[in-house]
Amino acid sequence: MIEKLMSLNHFTYKKPFSGSDKGNRFKYIIQMVVKEIYPEVPELFEGSREDISEGMKDVEPVKVKVFNVTCWSGEKNSKNTPDEEKQIREFEFSEEGYEEALKWLQEESDKIA
Repeated sequence: MIEKLMSLNHFTYKKPFSGSDKGNRFKYIIQMVVKEIYPEVPELFEGSREDISEGMKDVEPVKVKVFNVTCWSGEKNSKNTPDEEKQIREFEFSEEGYEEALKWLQEESDKIA
């Protein structure tokens, strides 16, 4: 069973939390990351690609915190497990997002016999 073992504050220091389930056959890593996203521009641009690029040049990305959650099955650690065998999802960095991440991990773990 995957449980909430760390507080949200633990992740604000960008420290990952790793765990396992099913006798170490299902593994996961939860980490807070900061990513840049571009806000949606309400008006539609008309014109060439150059006109659109010119209109977007003053749009600054916004930094947001998210939970980056990775899980995989098998005996190997993260470094020795090929990326194509891992599942990665992002969740909102909040108590609700944390709960959603744990629920998703439990669902994925339950798929392992």
